Amino acid sequence: MGKTPCVASTFQFVFTAGGVFVVYAGYAVVQEWIFRIPNIREYGAFLTMVEFTIRALLCWLQFWLQSTLNKRRVQPTAPFRCYILVGFTSAATMVFSNCSLFYLNYPTQMMFKSCKLIPVMIGGILIQSKRYHKLEYISVFCMTLGLIWFTKVDKTLNTQFNLIGILYICSALVFDAFLGNFQEKILKQYRMTQAELTTYSYSFGAWALFVIVSADGSIIQGYRALRGAAPLSLELILGLSVLGFLGINLVLLLIRRNGALVSVTVTTLRKVISTVISFLTFAKPFSIEYLYAGIVLLSGVSLNIYSKNTKHCNSFLWVLFSRTCLKYIKPCFKFKKEDLSKFEESMLKV
Repeated sequence: MGKTPCVASTFQFVFTAGGVFVVYAGYAVVQEWIFRIPNIREYGAFLTMVEFTIRALLCWLQFWLQSTLNKRRVQPTAPFRCYILVGFTSAATMVFSNCSLFYLNYPTQMMFKSCKLIPVMIGGILIQSKRYHKLEYISVFCMTLGLIWFTKVDKTLNTQFNLIGILYICSALVFDAFLGNFQEKILKQYRMTQAELTTYSYSFGAWALFVIVSADGSIIQGYRALRGAAPLSLELILGLSVLGFLGINLVLLLIRRNGALVSVTVTTLRKVISTVISFLTFAKPFSIEYLYAGIVLLSGVSLNIYSKNTKHCNSFLWVLFSRTCLKYIKPCFKFKKEDLSKFEESMLKV
């Protein structure tokens, strides 16, 4: 009976993480497709505003349905400054990330985004006064080393590197690192639902982006470019928004249950998967060093998983070891079934 909650928790984590991989793999393909359409990729802020607006509408629908089913009033739980801050940082993260695609190719941008592991840990220490295990620091170092190696190879094979694009994506990393930790903090502090957080934050984010693109005049030019590429561009942006809506809900679920660092580890691995899919979907140069960098990265991911599940991993290894030993010892000795069970239990207690 004692193991049932652990099994359920493991199943929930696998299901949620798998959903993140599938949804964001589709999101990556659609996003790269959009930014390959001529005359659109230069309006990153406008495209982000359109995506935020669609996401906000979907979030309001979700929030209203949940409130209706639970027979509760649709009203904010936390102070509005929290929603404004989350909305602003979410918008800034996506704007800088999308604008970087005008200067960098997609794999390079994706790998730079994956390097937010260190900023997230720093943010966890500064914002939430967290302390991490030494294995987590080592795992983050391995993942970051693998990502840097990947980026170095990509820089050698591609000539689209630009300092402005690097500054954009680095700015997105800073905002994203703050965003993950702040979301975790207010979810726990005010015990709000994910639908409430996403609804108000995307609403404020869409409003802020509308003011910004209206002020610099890009809203008219972006609309003309989007209209000129229709109907394909409209369908892609709608699909991108729906996938982003599903993805952010899954990520928030990971943050609530497993914390910001676990969430970032999963999303970092999904970036690697998305990059592989990007190579398979769109023609790009390839080098064997990509594989070496991926091995270093996956070693860091595995070490991170072990550091967070040391007890259960050790138990699994003990059971595997005991059953392997019994497989070869059993023919030589006559064990009763009860004795074998007791032996396994004693191994687990070691």
